[in-house]
Amino acid sequence: MKKIMKATVLLAGAWLMQGCGLDNYDEPEAQFSGRVTYQGEPLQLRHGSIKFDLEQDSYELGDKIEVAIAQEGTFAARIFPGDYRFVPRPGNGPWTDDCQPVEFTIKGGKQLDFEVVPYYLLRNSNITLSGNTLNGVCSVKSIAGGKAIEAMTLFVGKTRFVDDRGGRSVVTSNFEQPAEGVNNVSVNIKEIVDKYPVLYARIGLKIHGVDERIYTEIVKIK
Repeated sequence: MKKIMKATVLLAGAWLMQGCGLDNYDEPEAQFSGRVTYQGEPLQLRHGSIKFDLEQDSYELGDKIEVAIAQEGTFAARIFPGDYRFVPRPGNGPWTDDCQPVEFTIKGGKQLDFEVVPYYLLRNSNITLSGNTLNGVCSVKSIAGGKAIEAMTLFVGKTRFVDDRGGRSVVTSNFEQPAEGVNNVSVNIKEIVDKYPVLYARIGLKIHGVDERIYTEIVKIK
């Protein structure tokens, strides 16, 4: 019995030493950051829902590193020095799927602009609050083409995170028959003007068959 207990203790000790060894990795020190762009302009997106993968053949644990894109089209991650591929996920963004992975080497730091071709862009947006009436105007420009416009929506939220994800918008108003060129919408928001001390807004364009919208920049309206 004593021999069995002794063997069990030895095995447990070996397991603990092995576990400590697995956890004994240095923290990543290289700063990788950048933007998702079209012709050098960062795209406005839904916060955190679009993701890219960082792949490295020699990575010891063998996993991809997931990089989420912020609503301003920016991203950042701390990684180990080495050779990487920055890989877009198919169908995860309001752009065509023909963009190619970017290979790079990082030591102390790396900034990268990842170029994509969006189906549409929103231009010359203007969102203003006049009394209790919120007015939105925006031009739609076709870039890649090939897909129809499904909807165009004015989103209003109480924080700087405003998009079509549930809970981030307190008011939504659809443009009627959105199309290429100039589009307008007006909506009375007296209830939320009275309720919230601060409000933000932006416009989002939904493309048929594409999950993610393209947006305008967020503006503070109150």
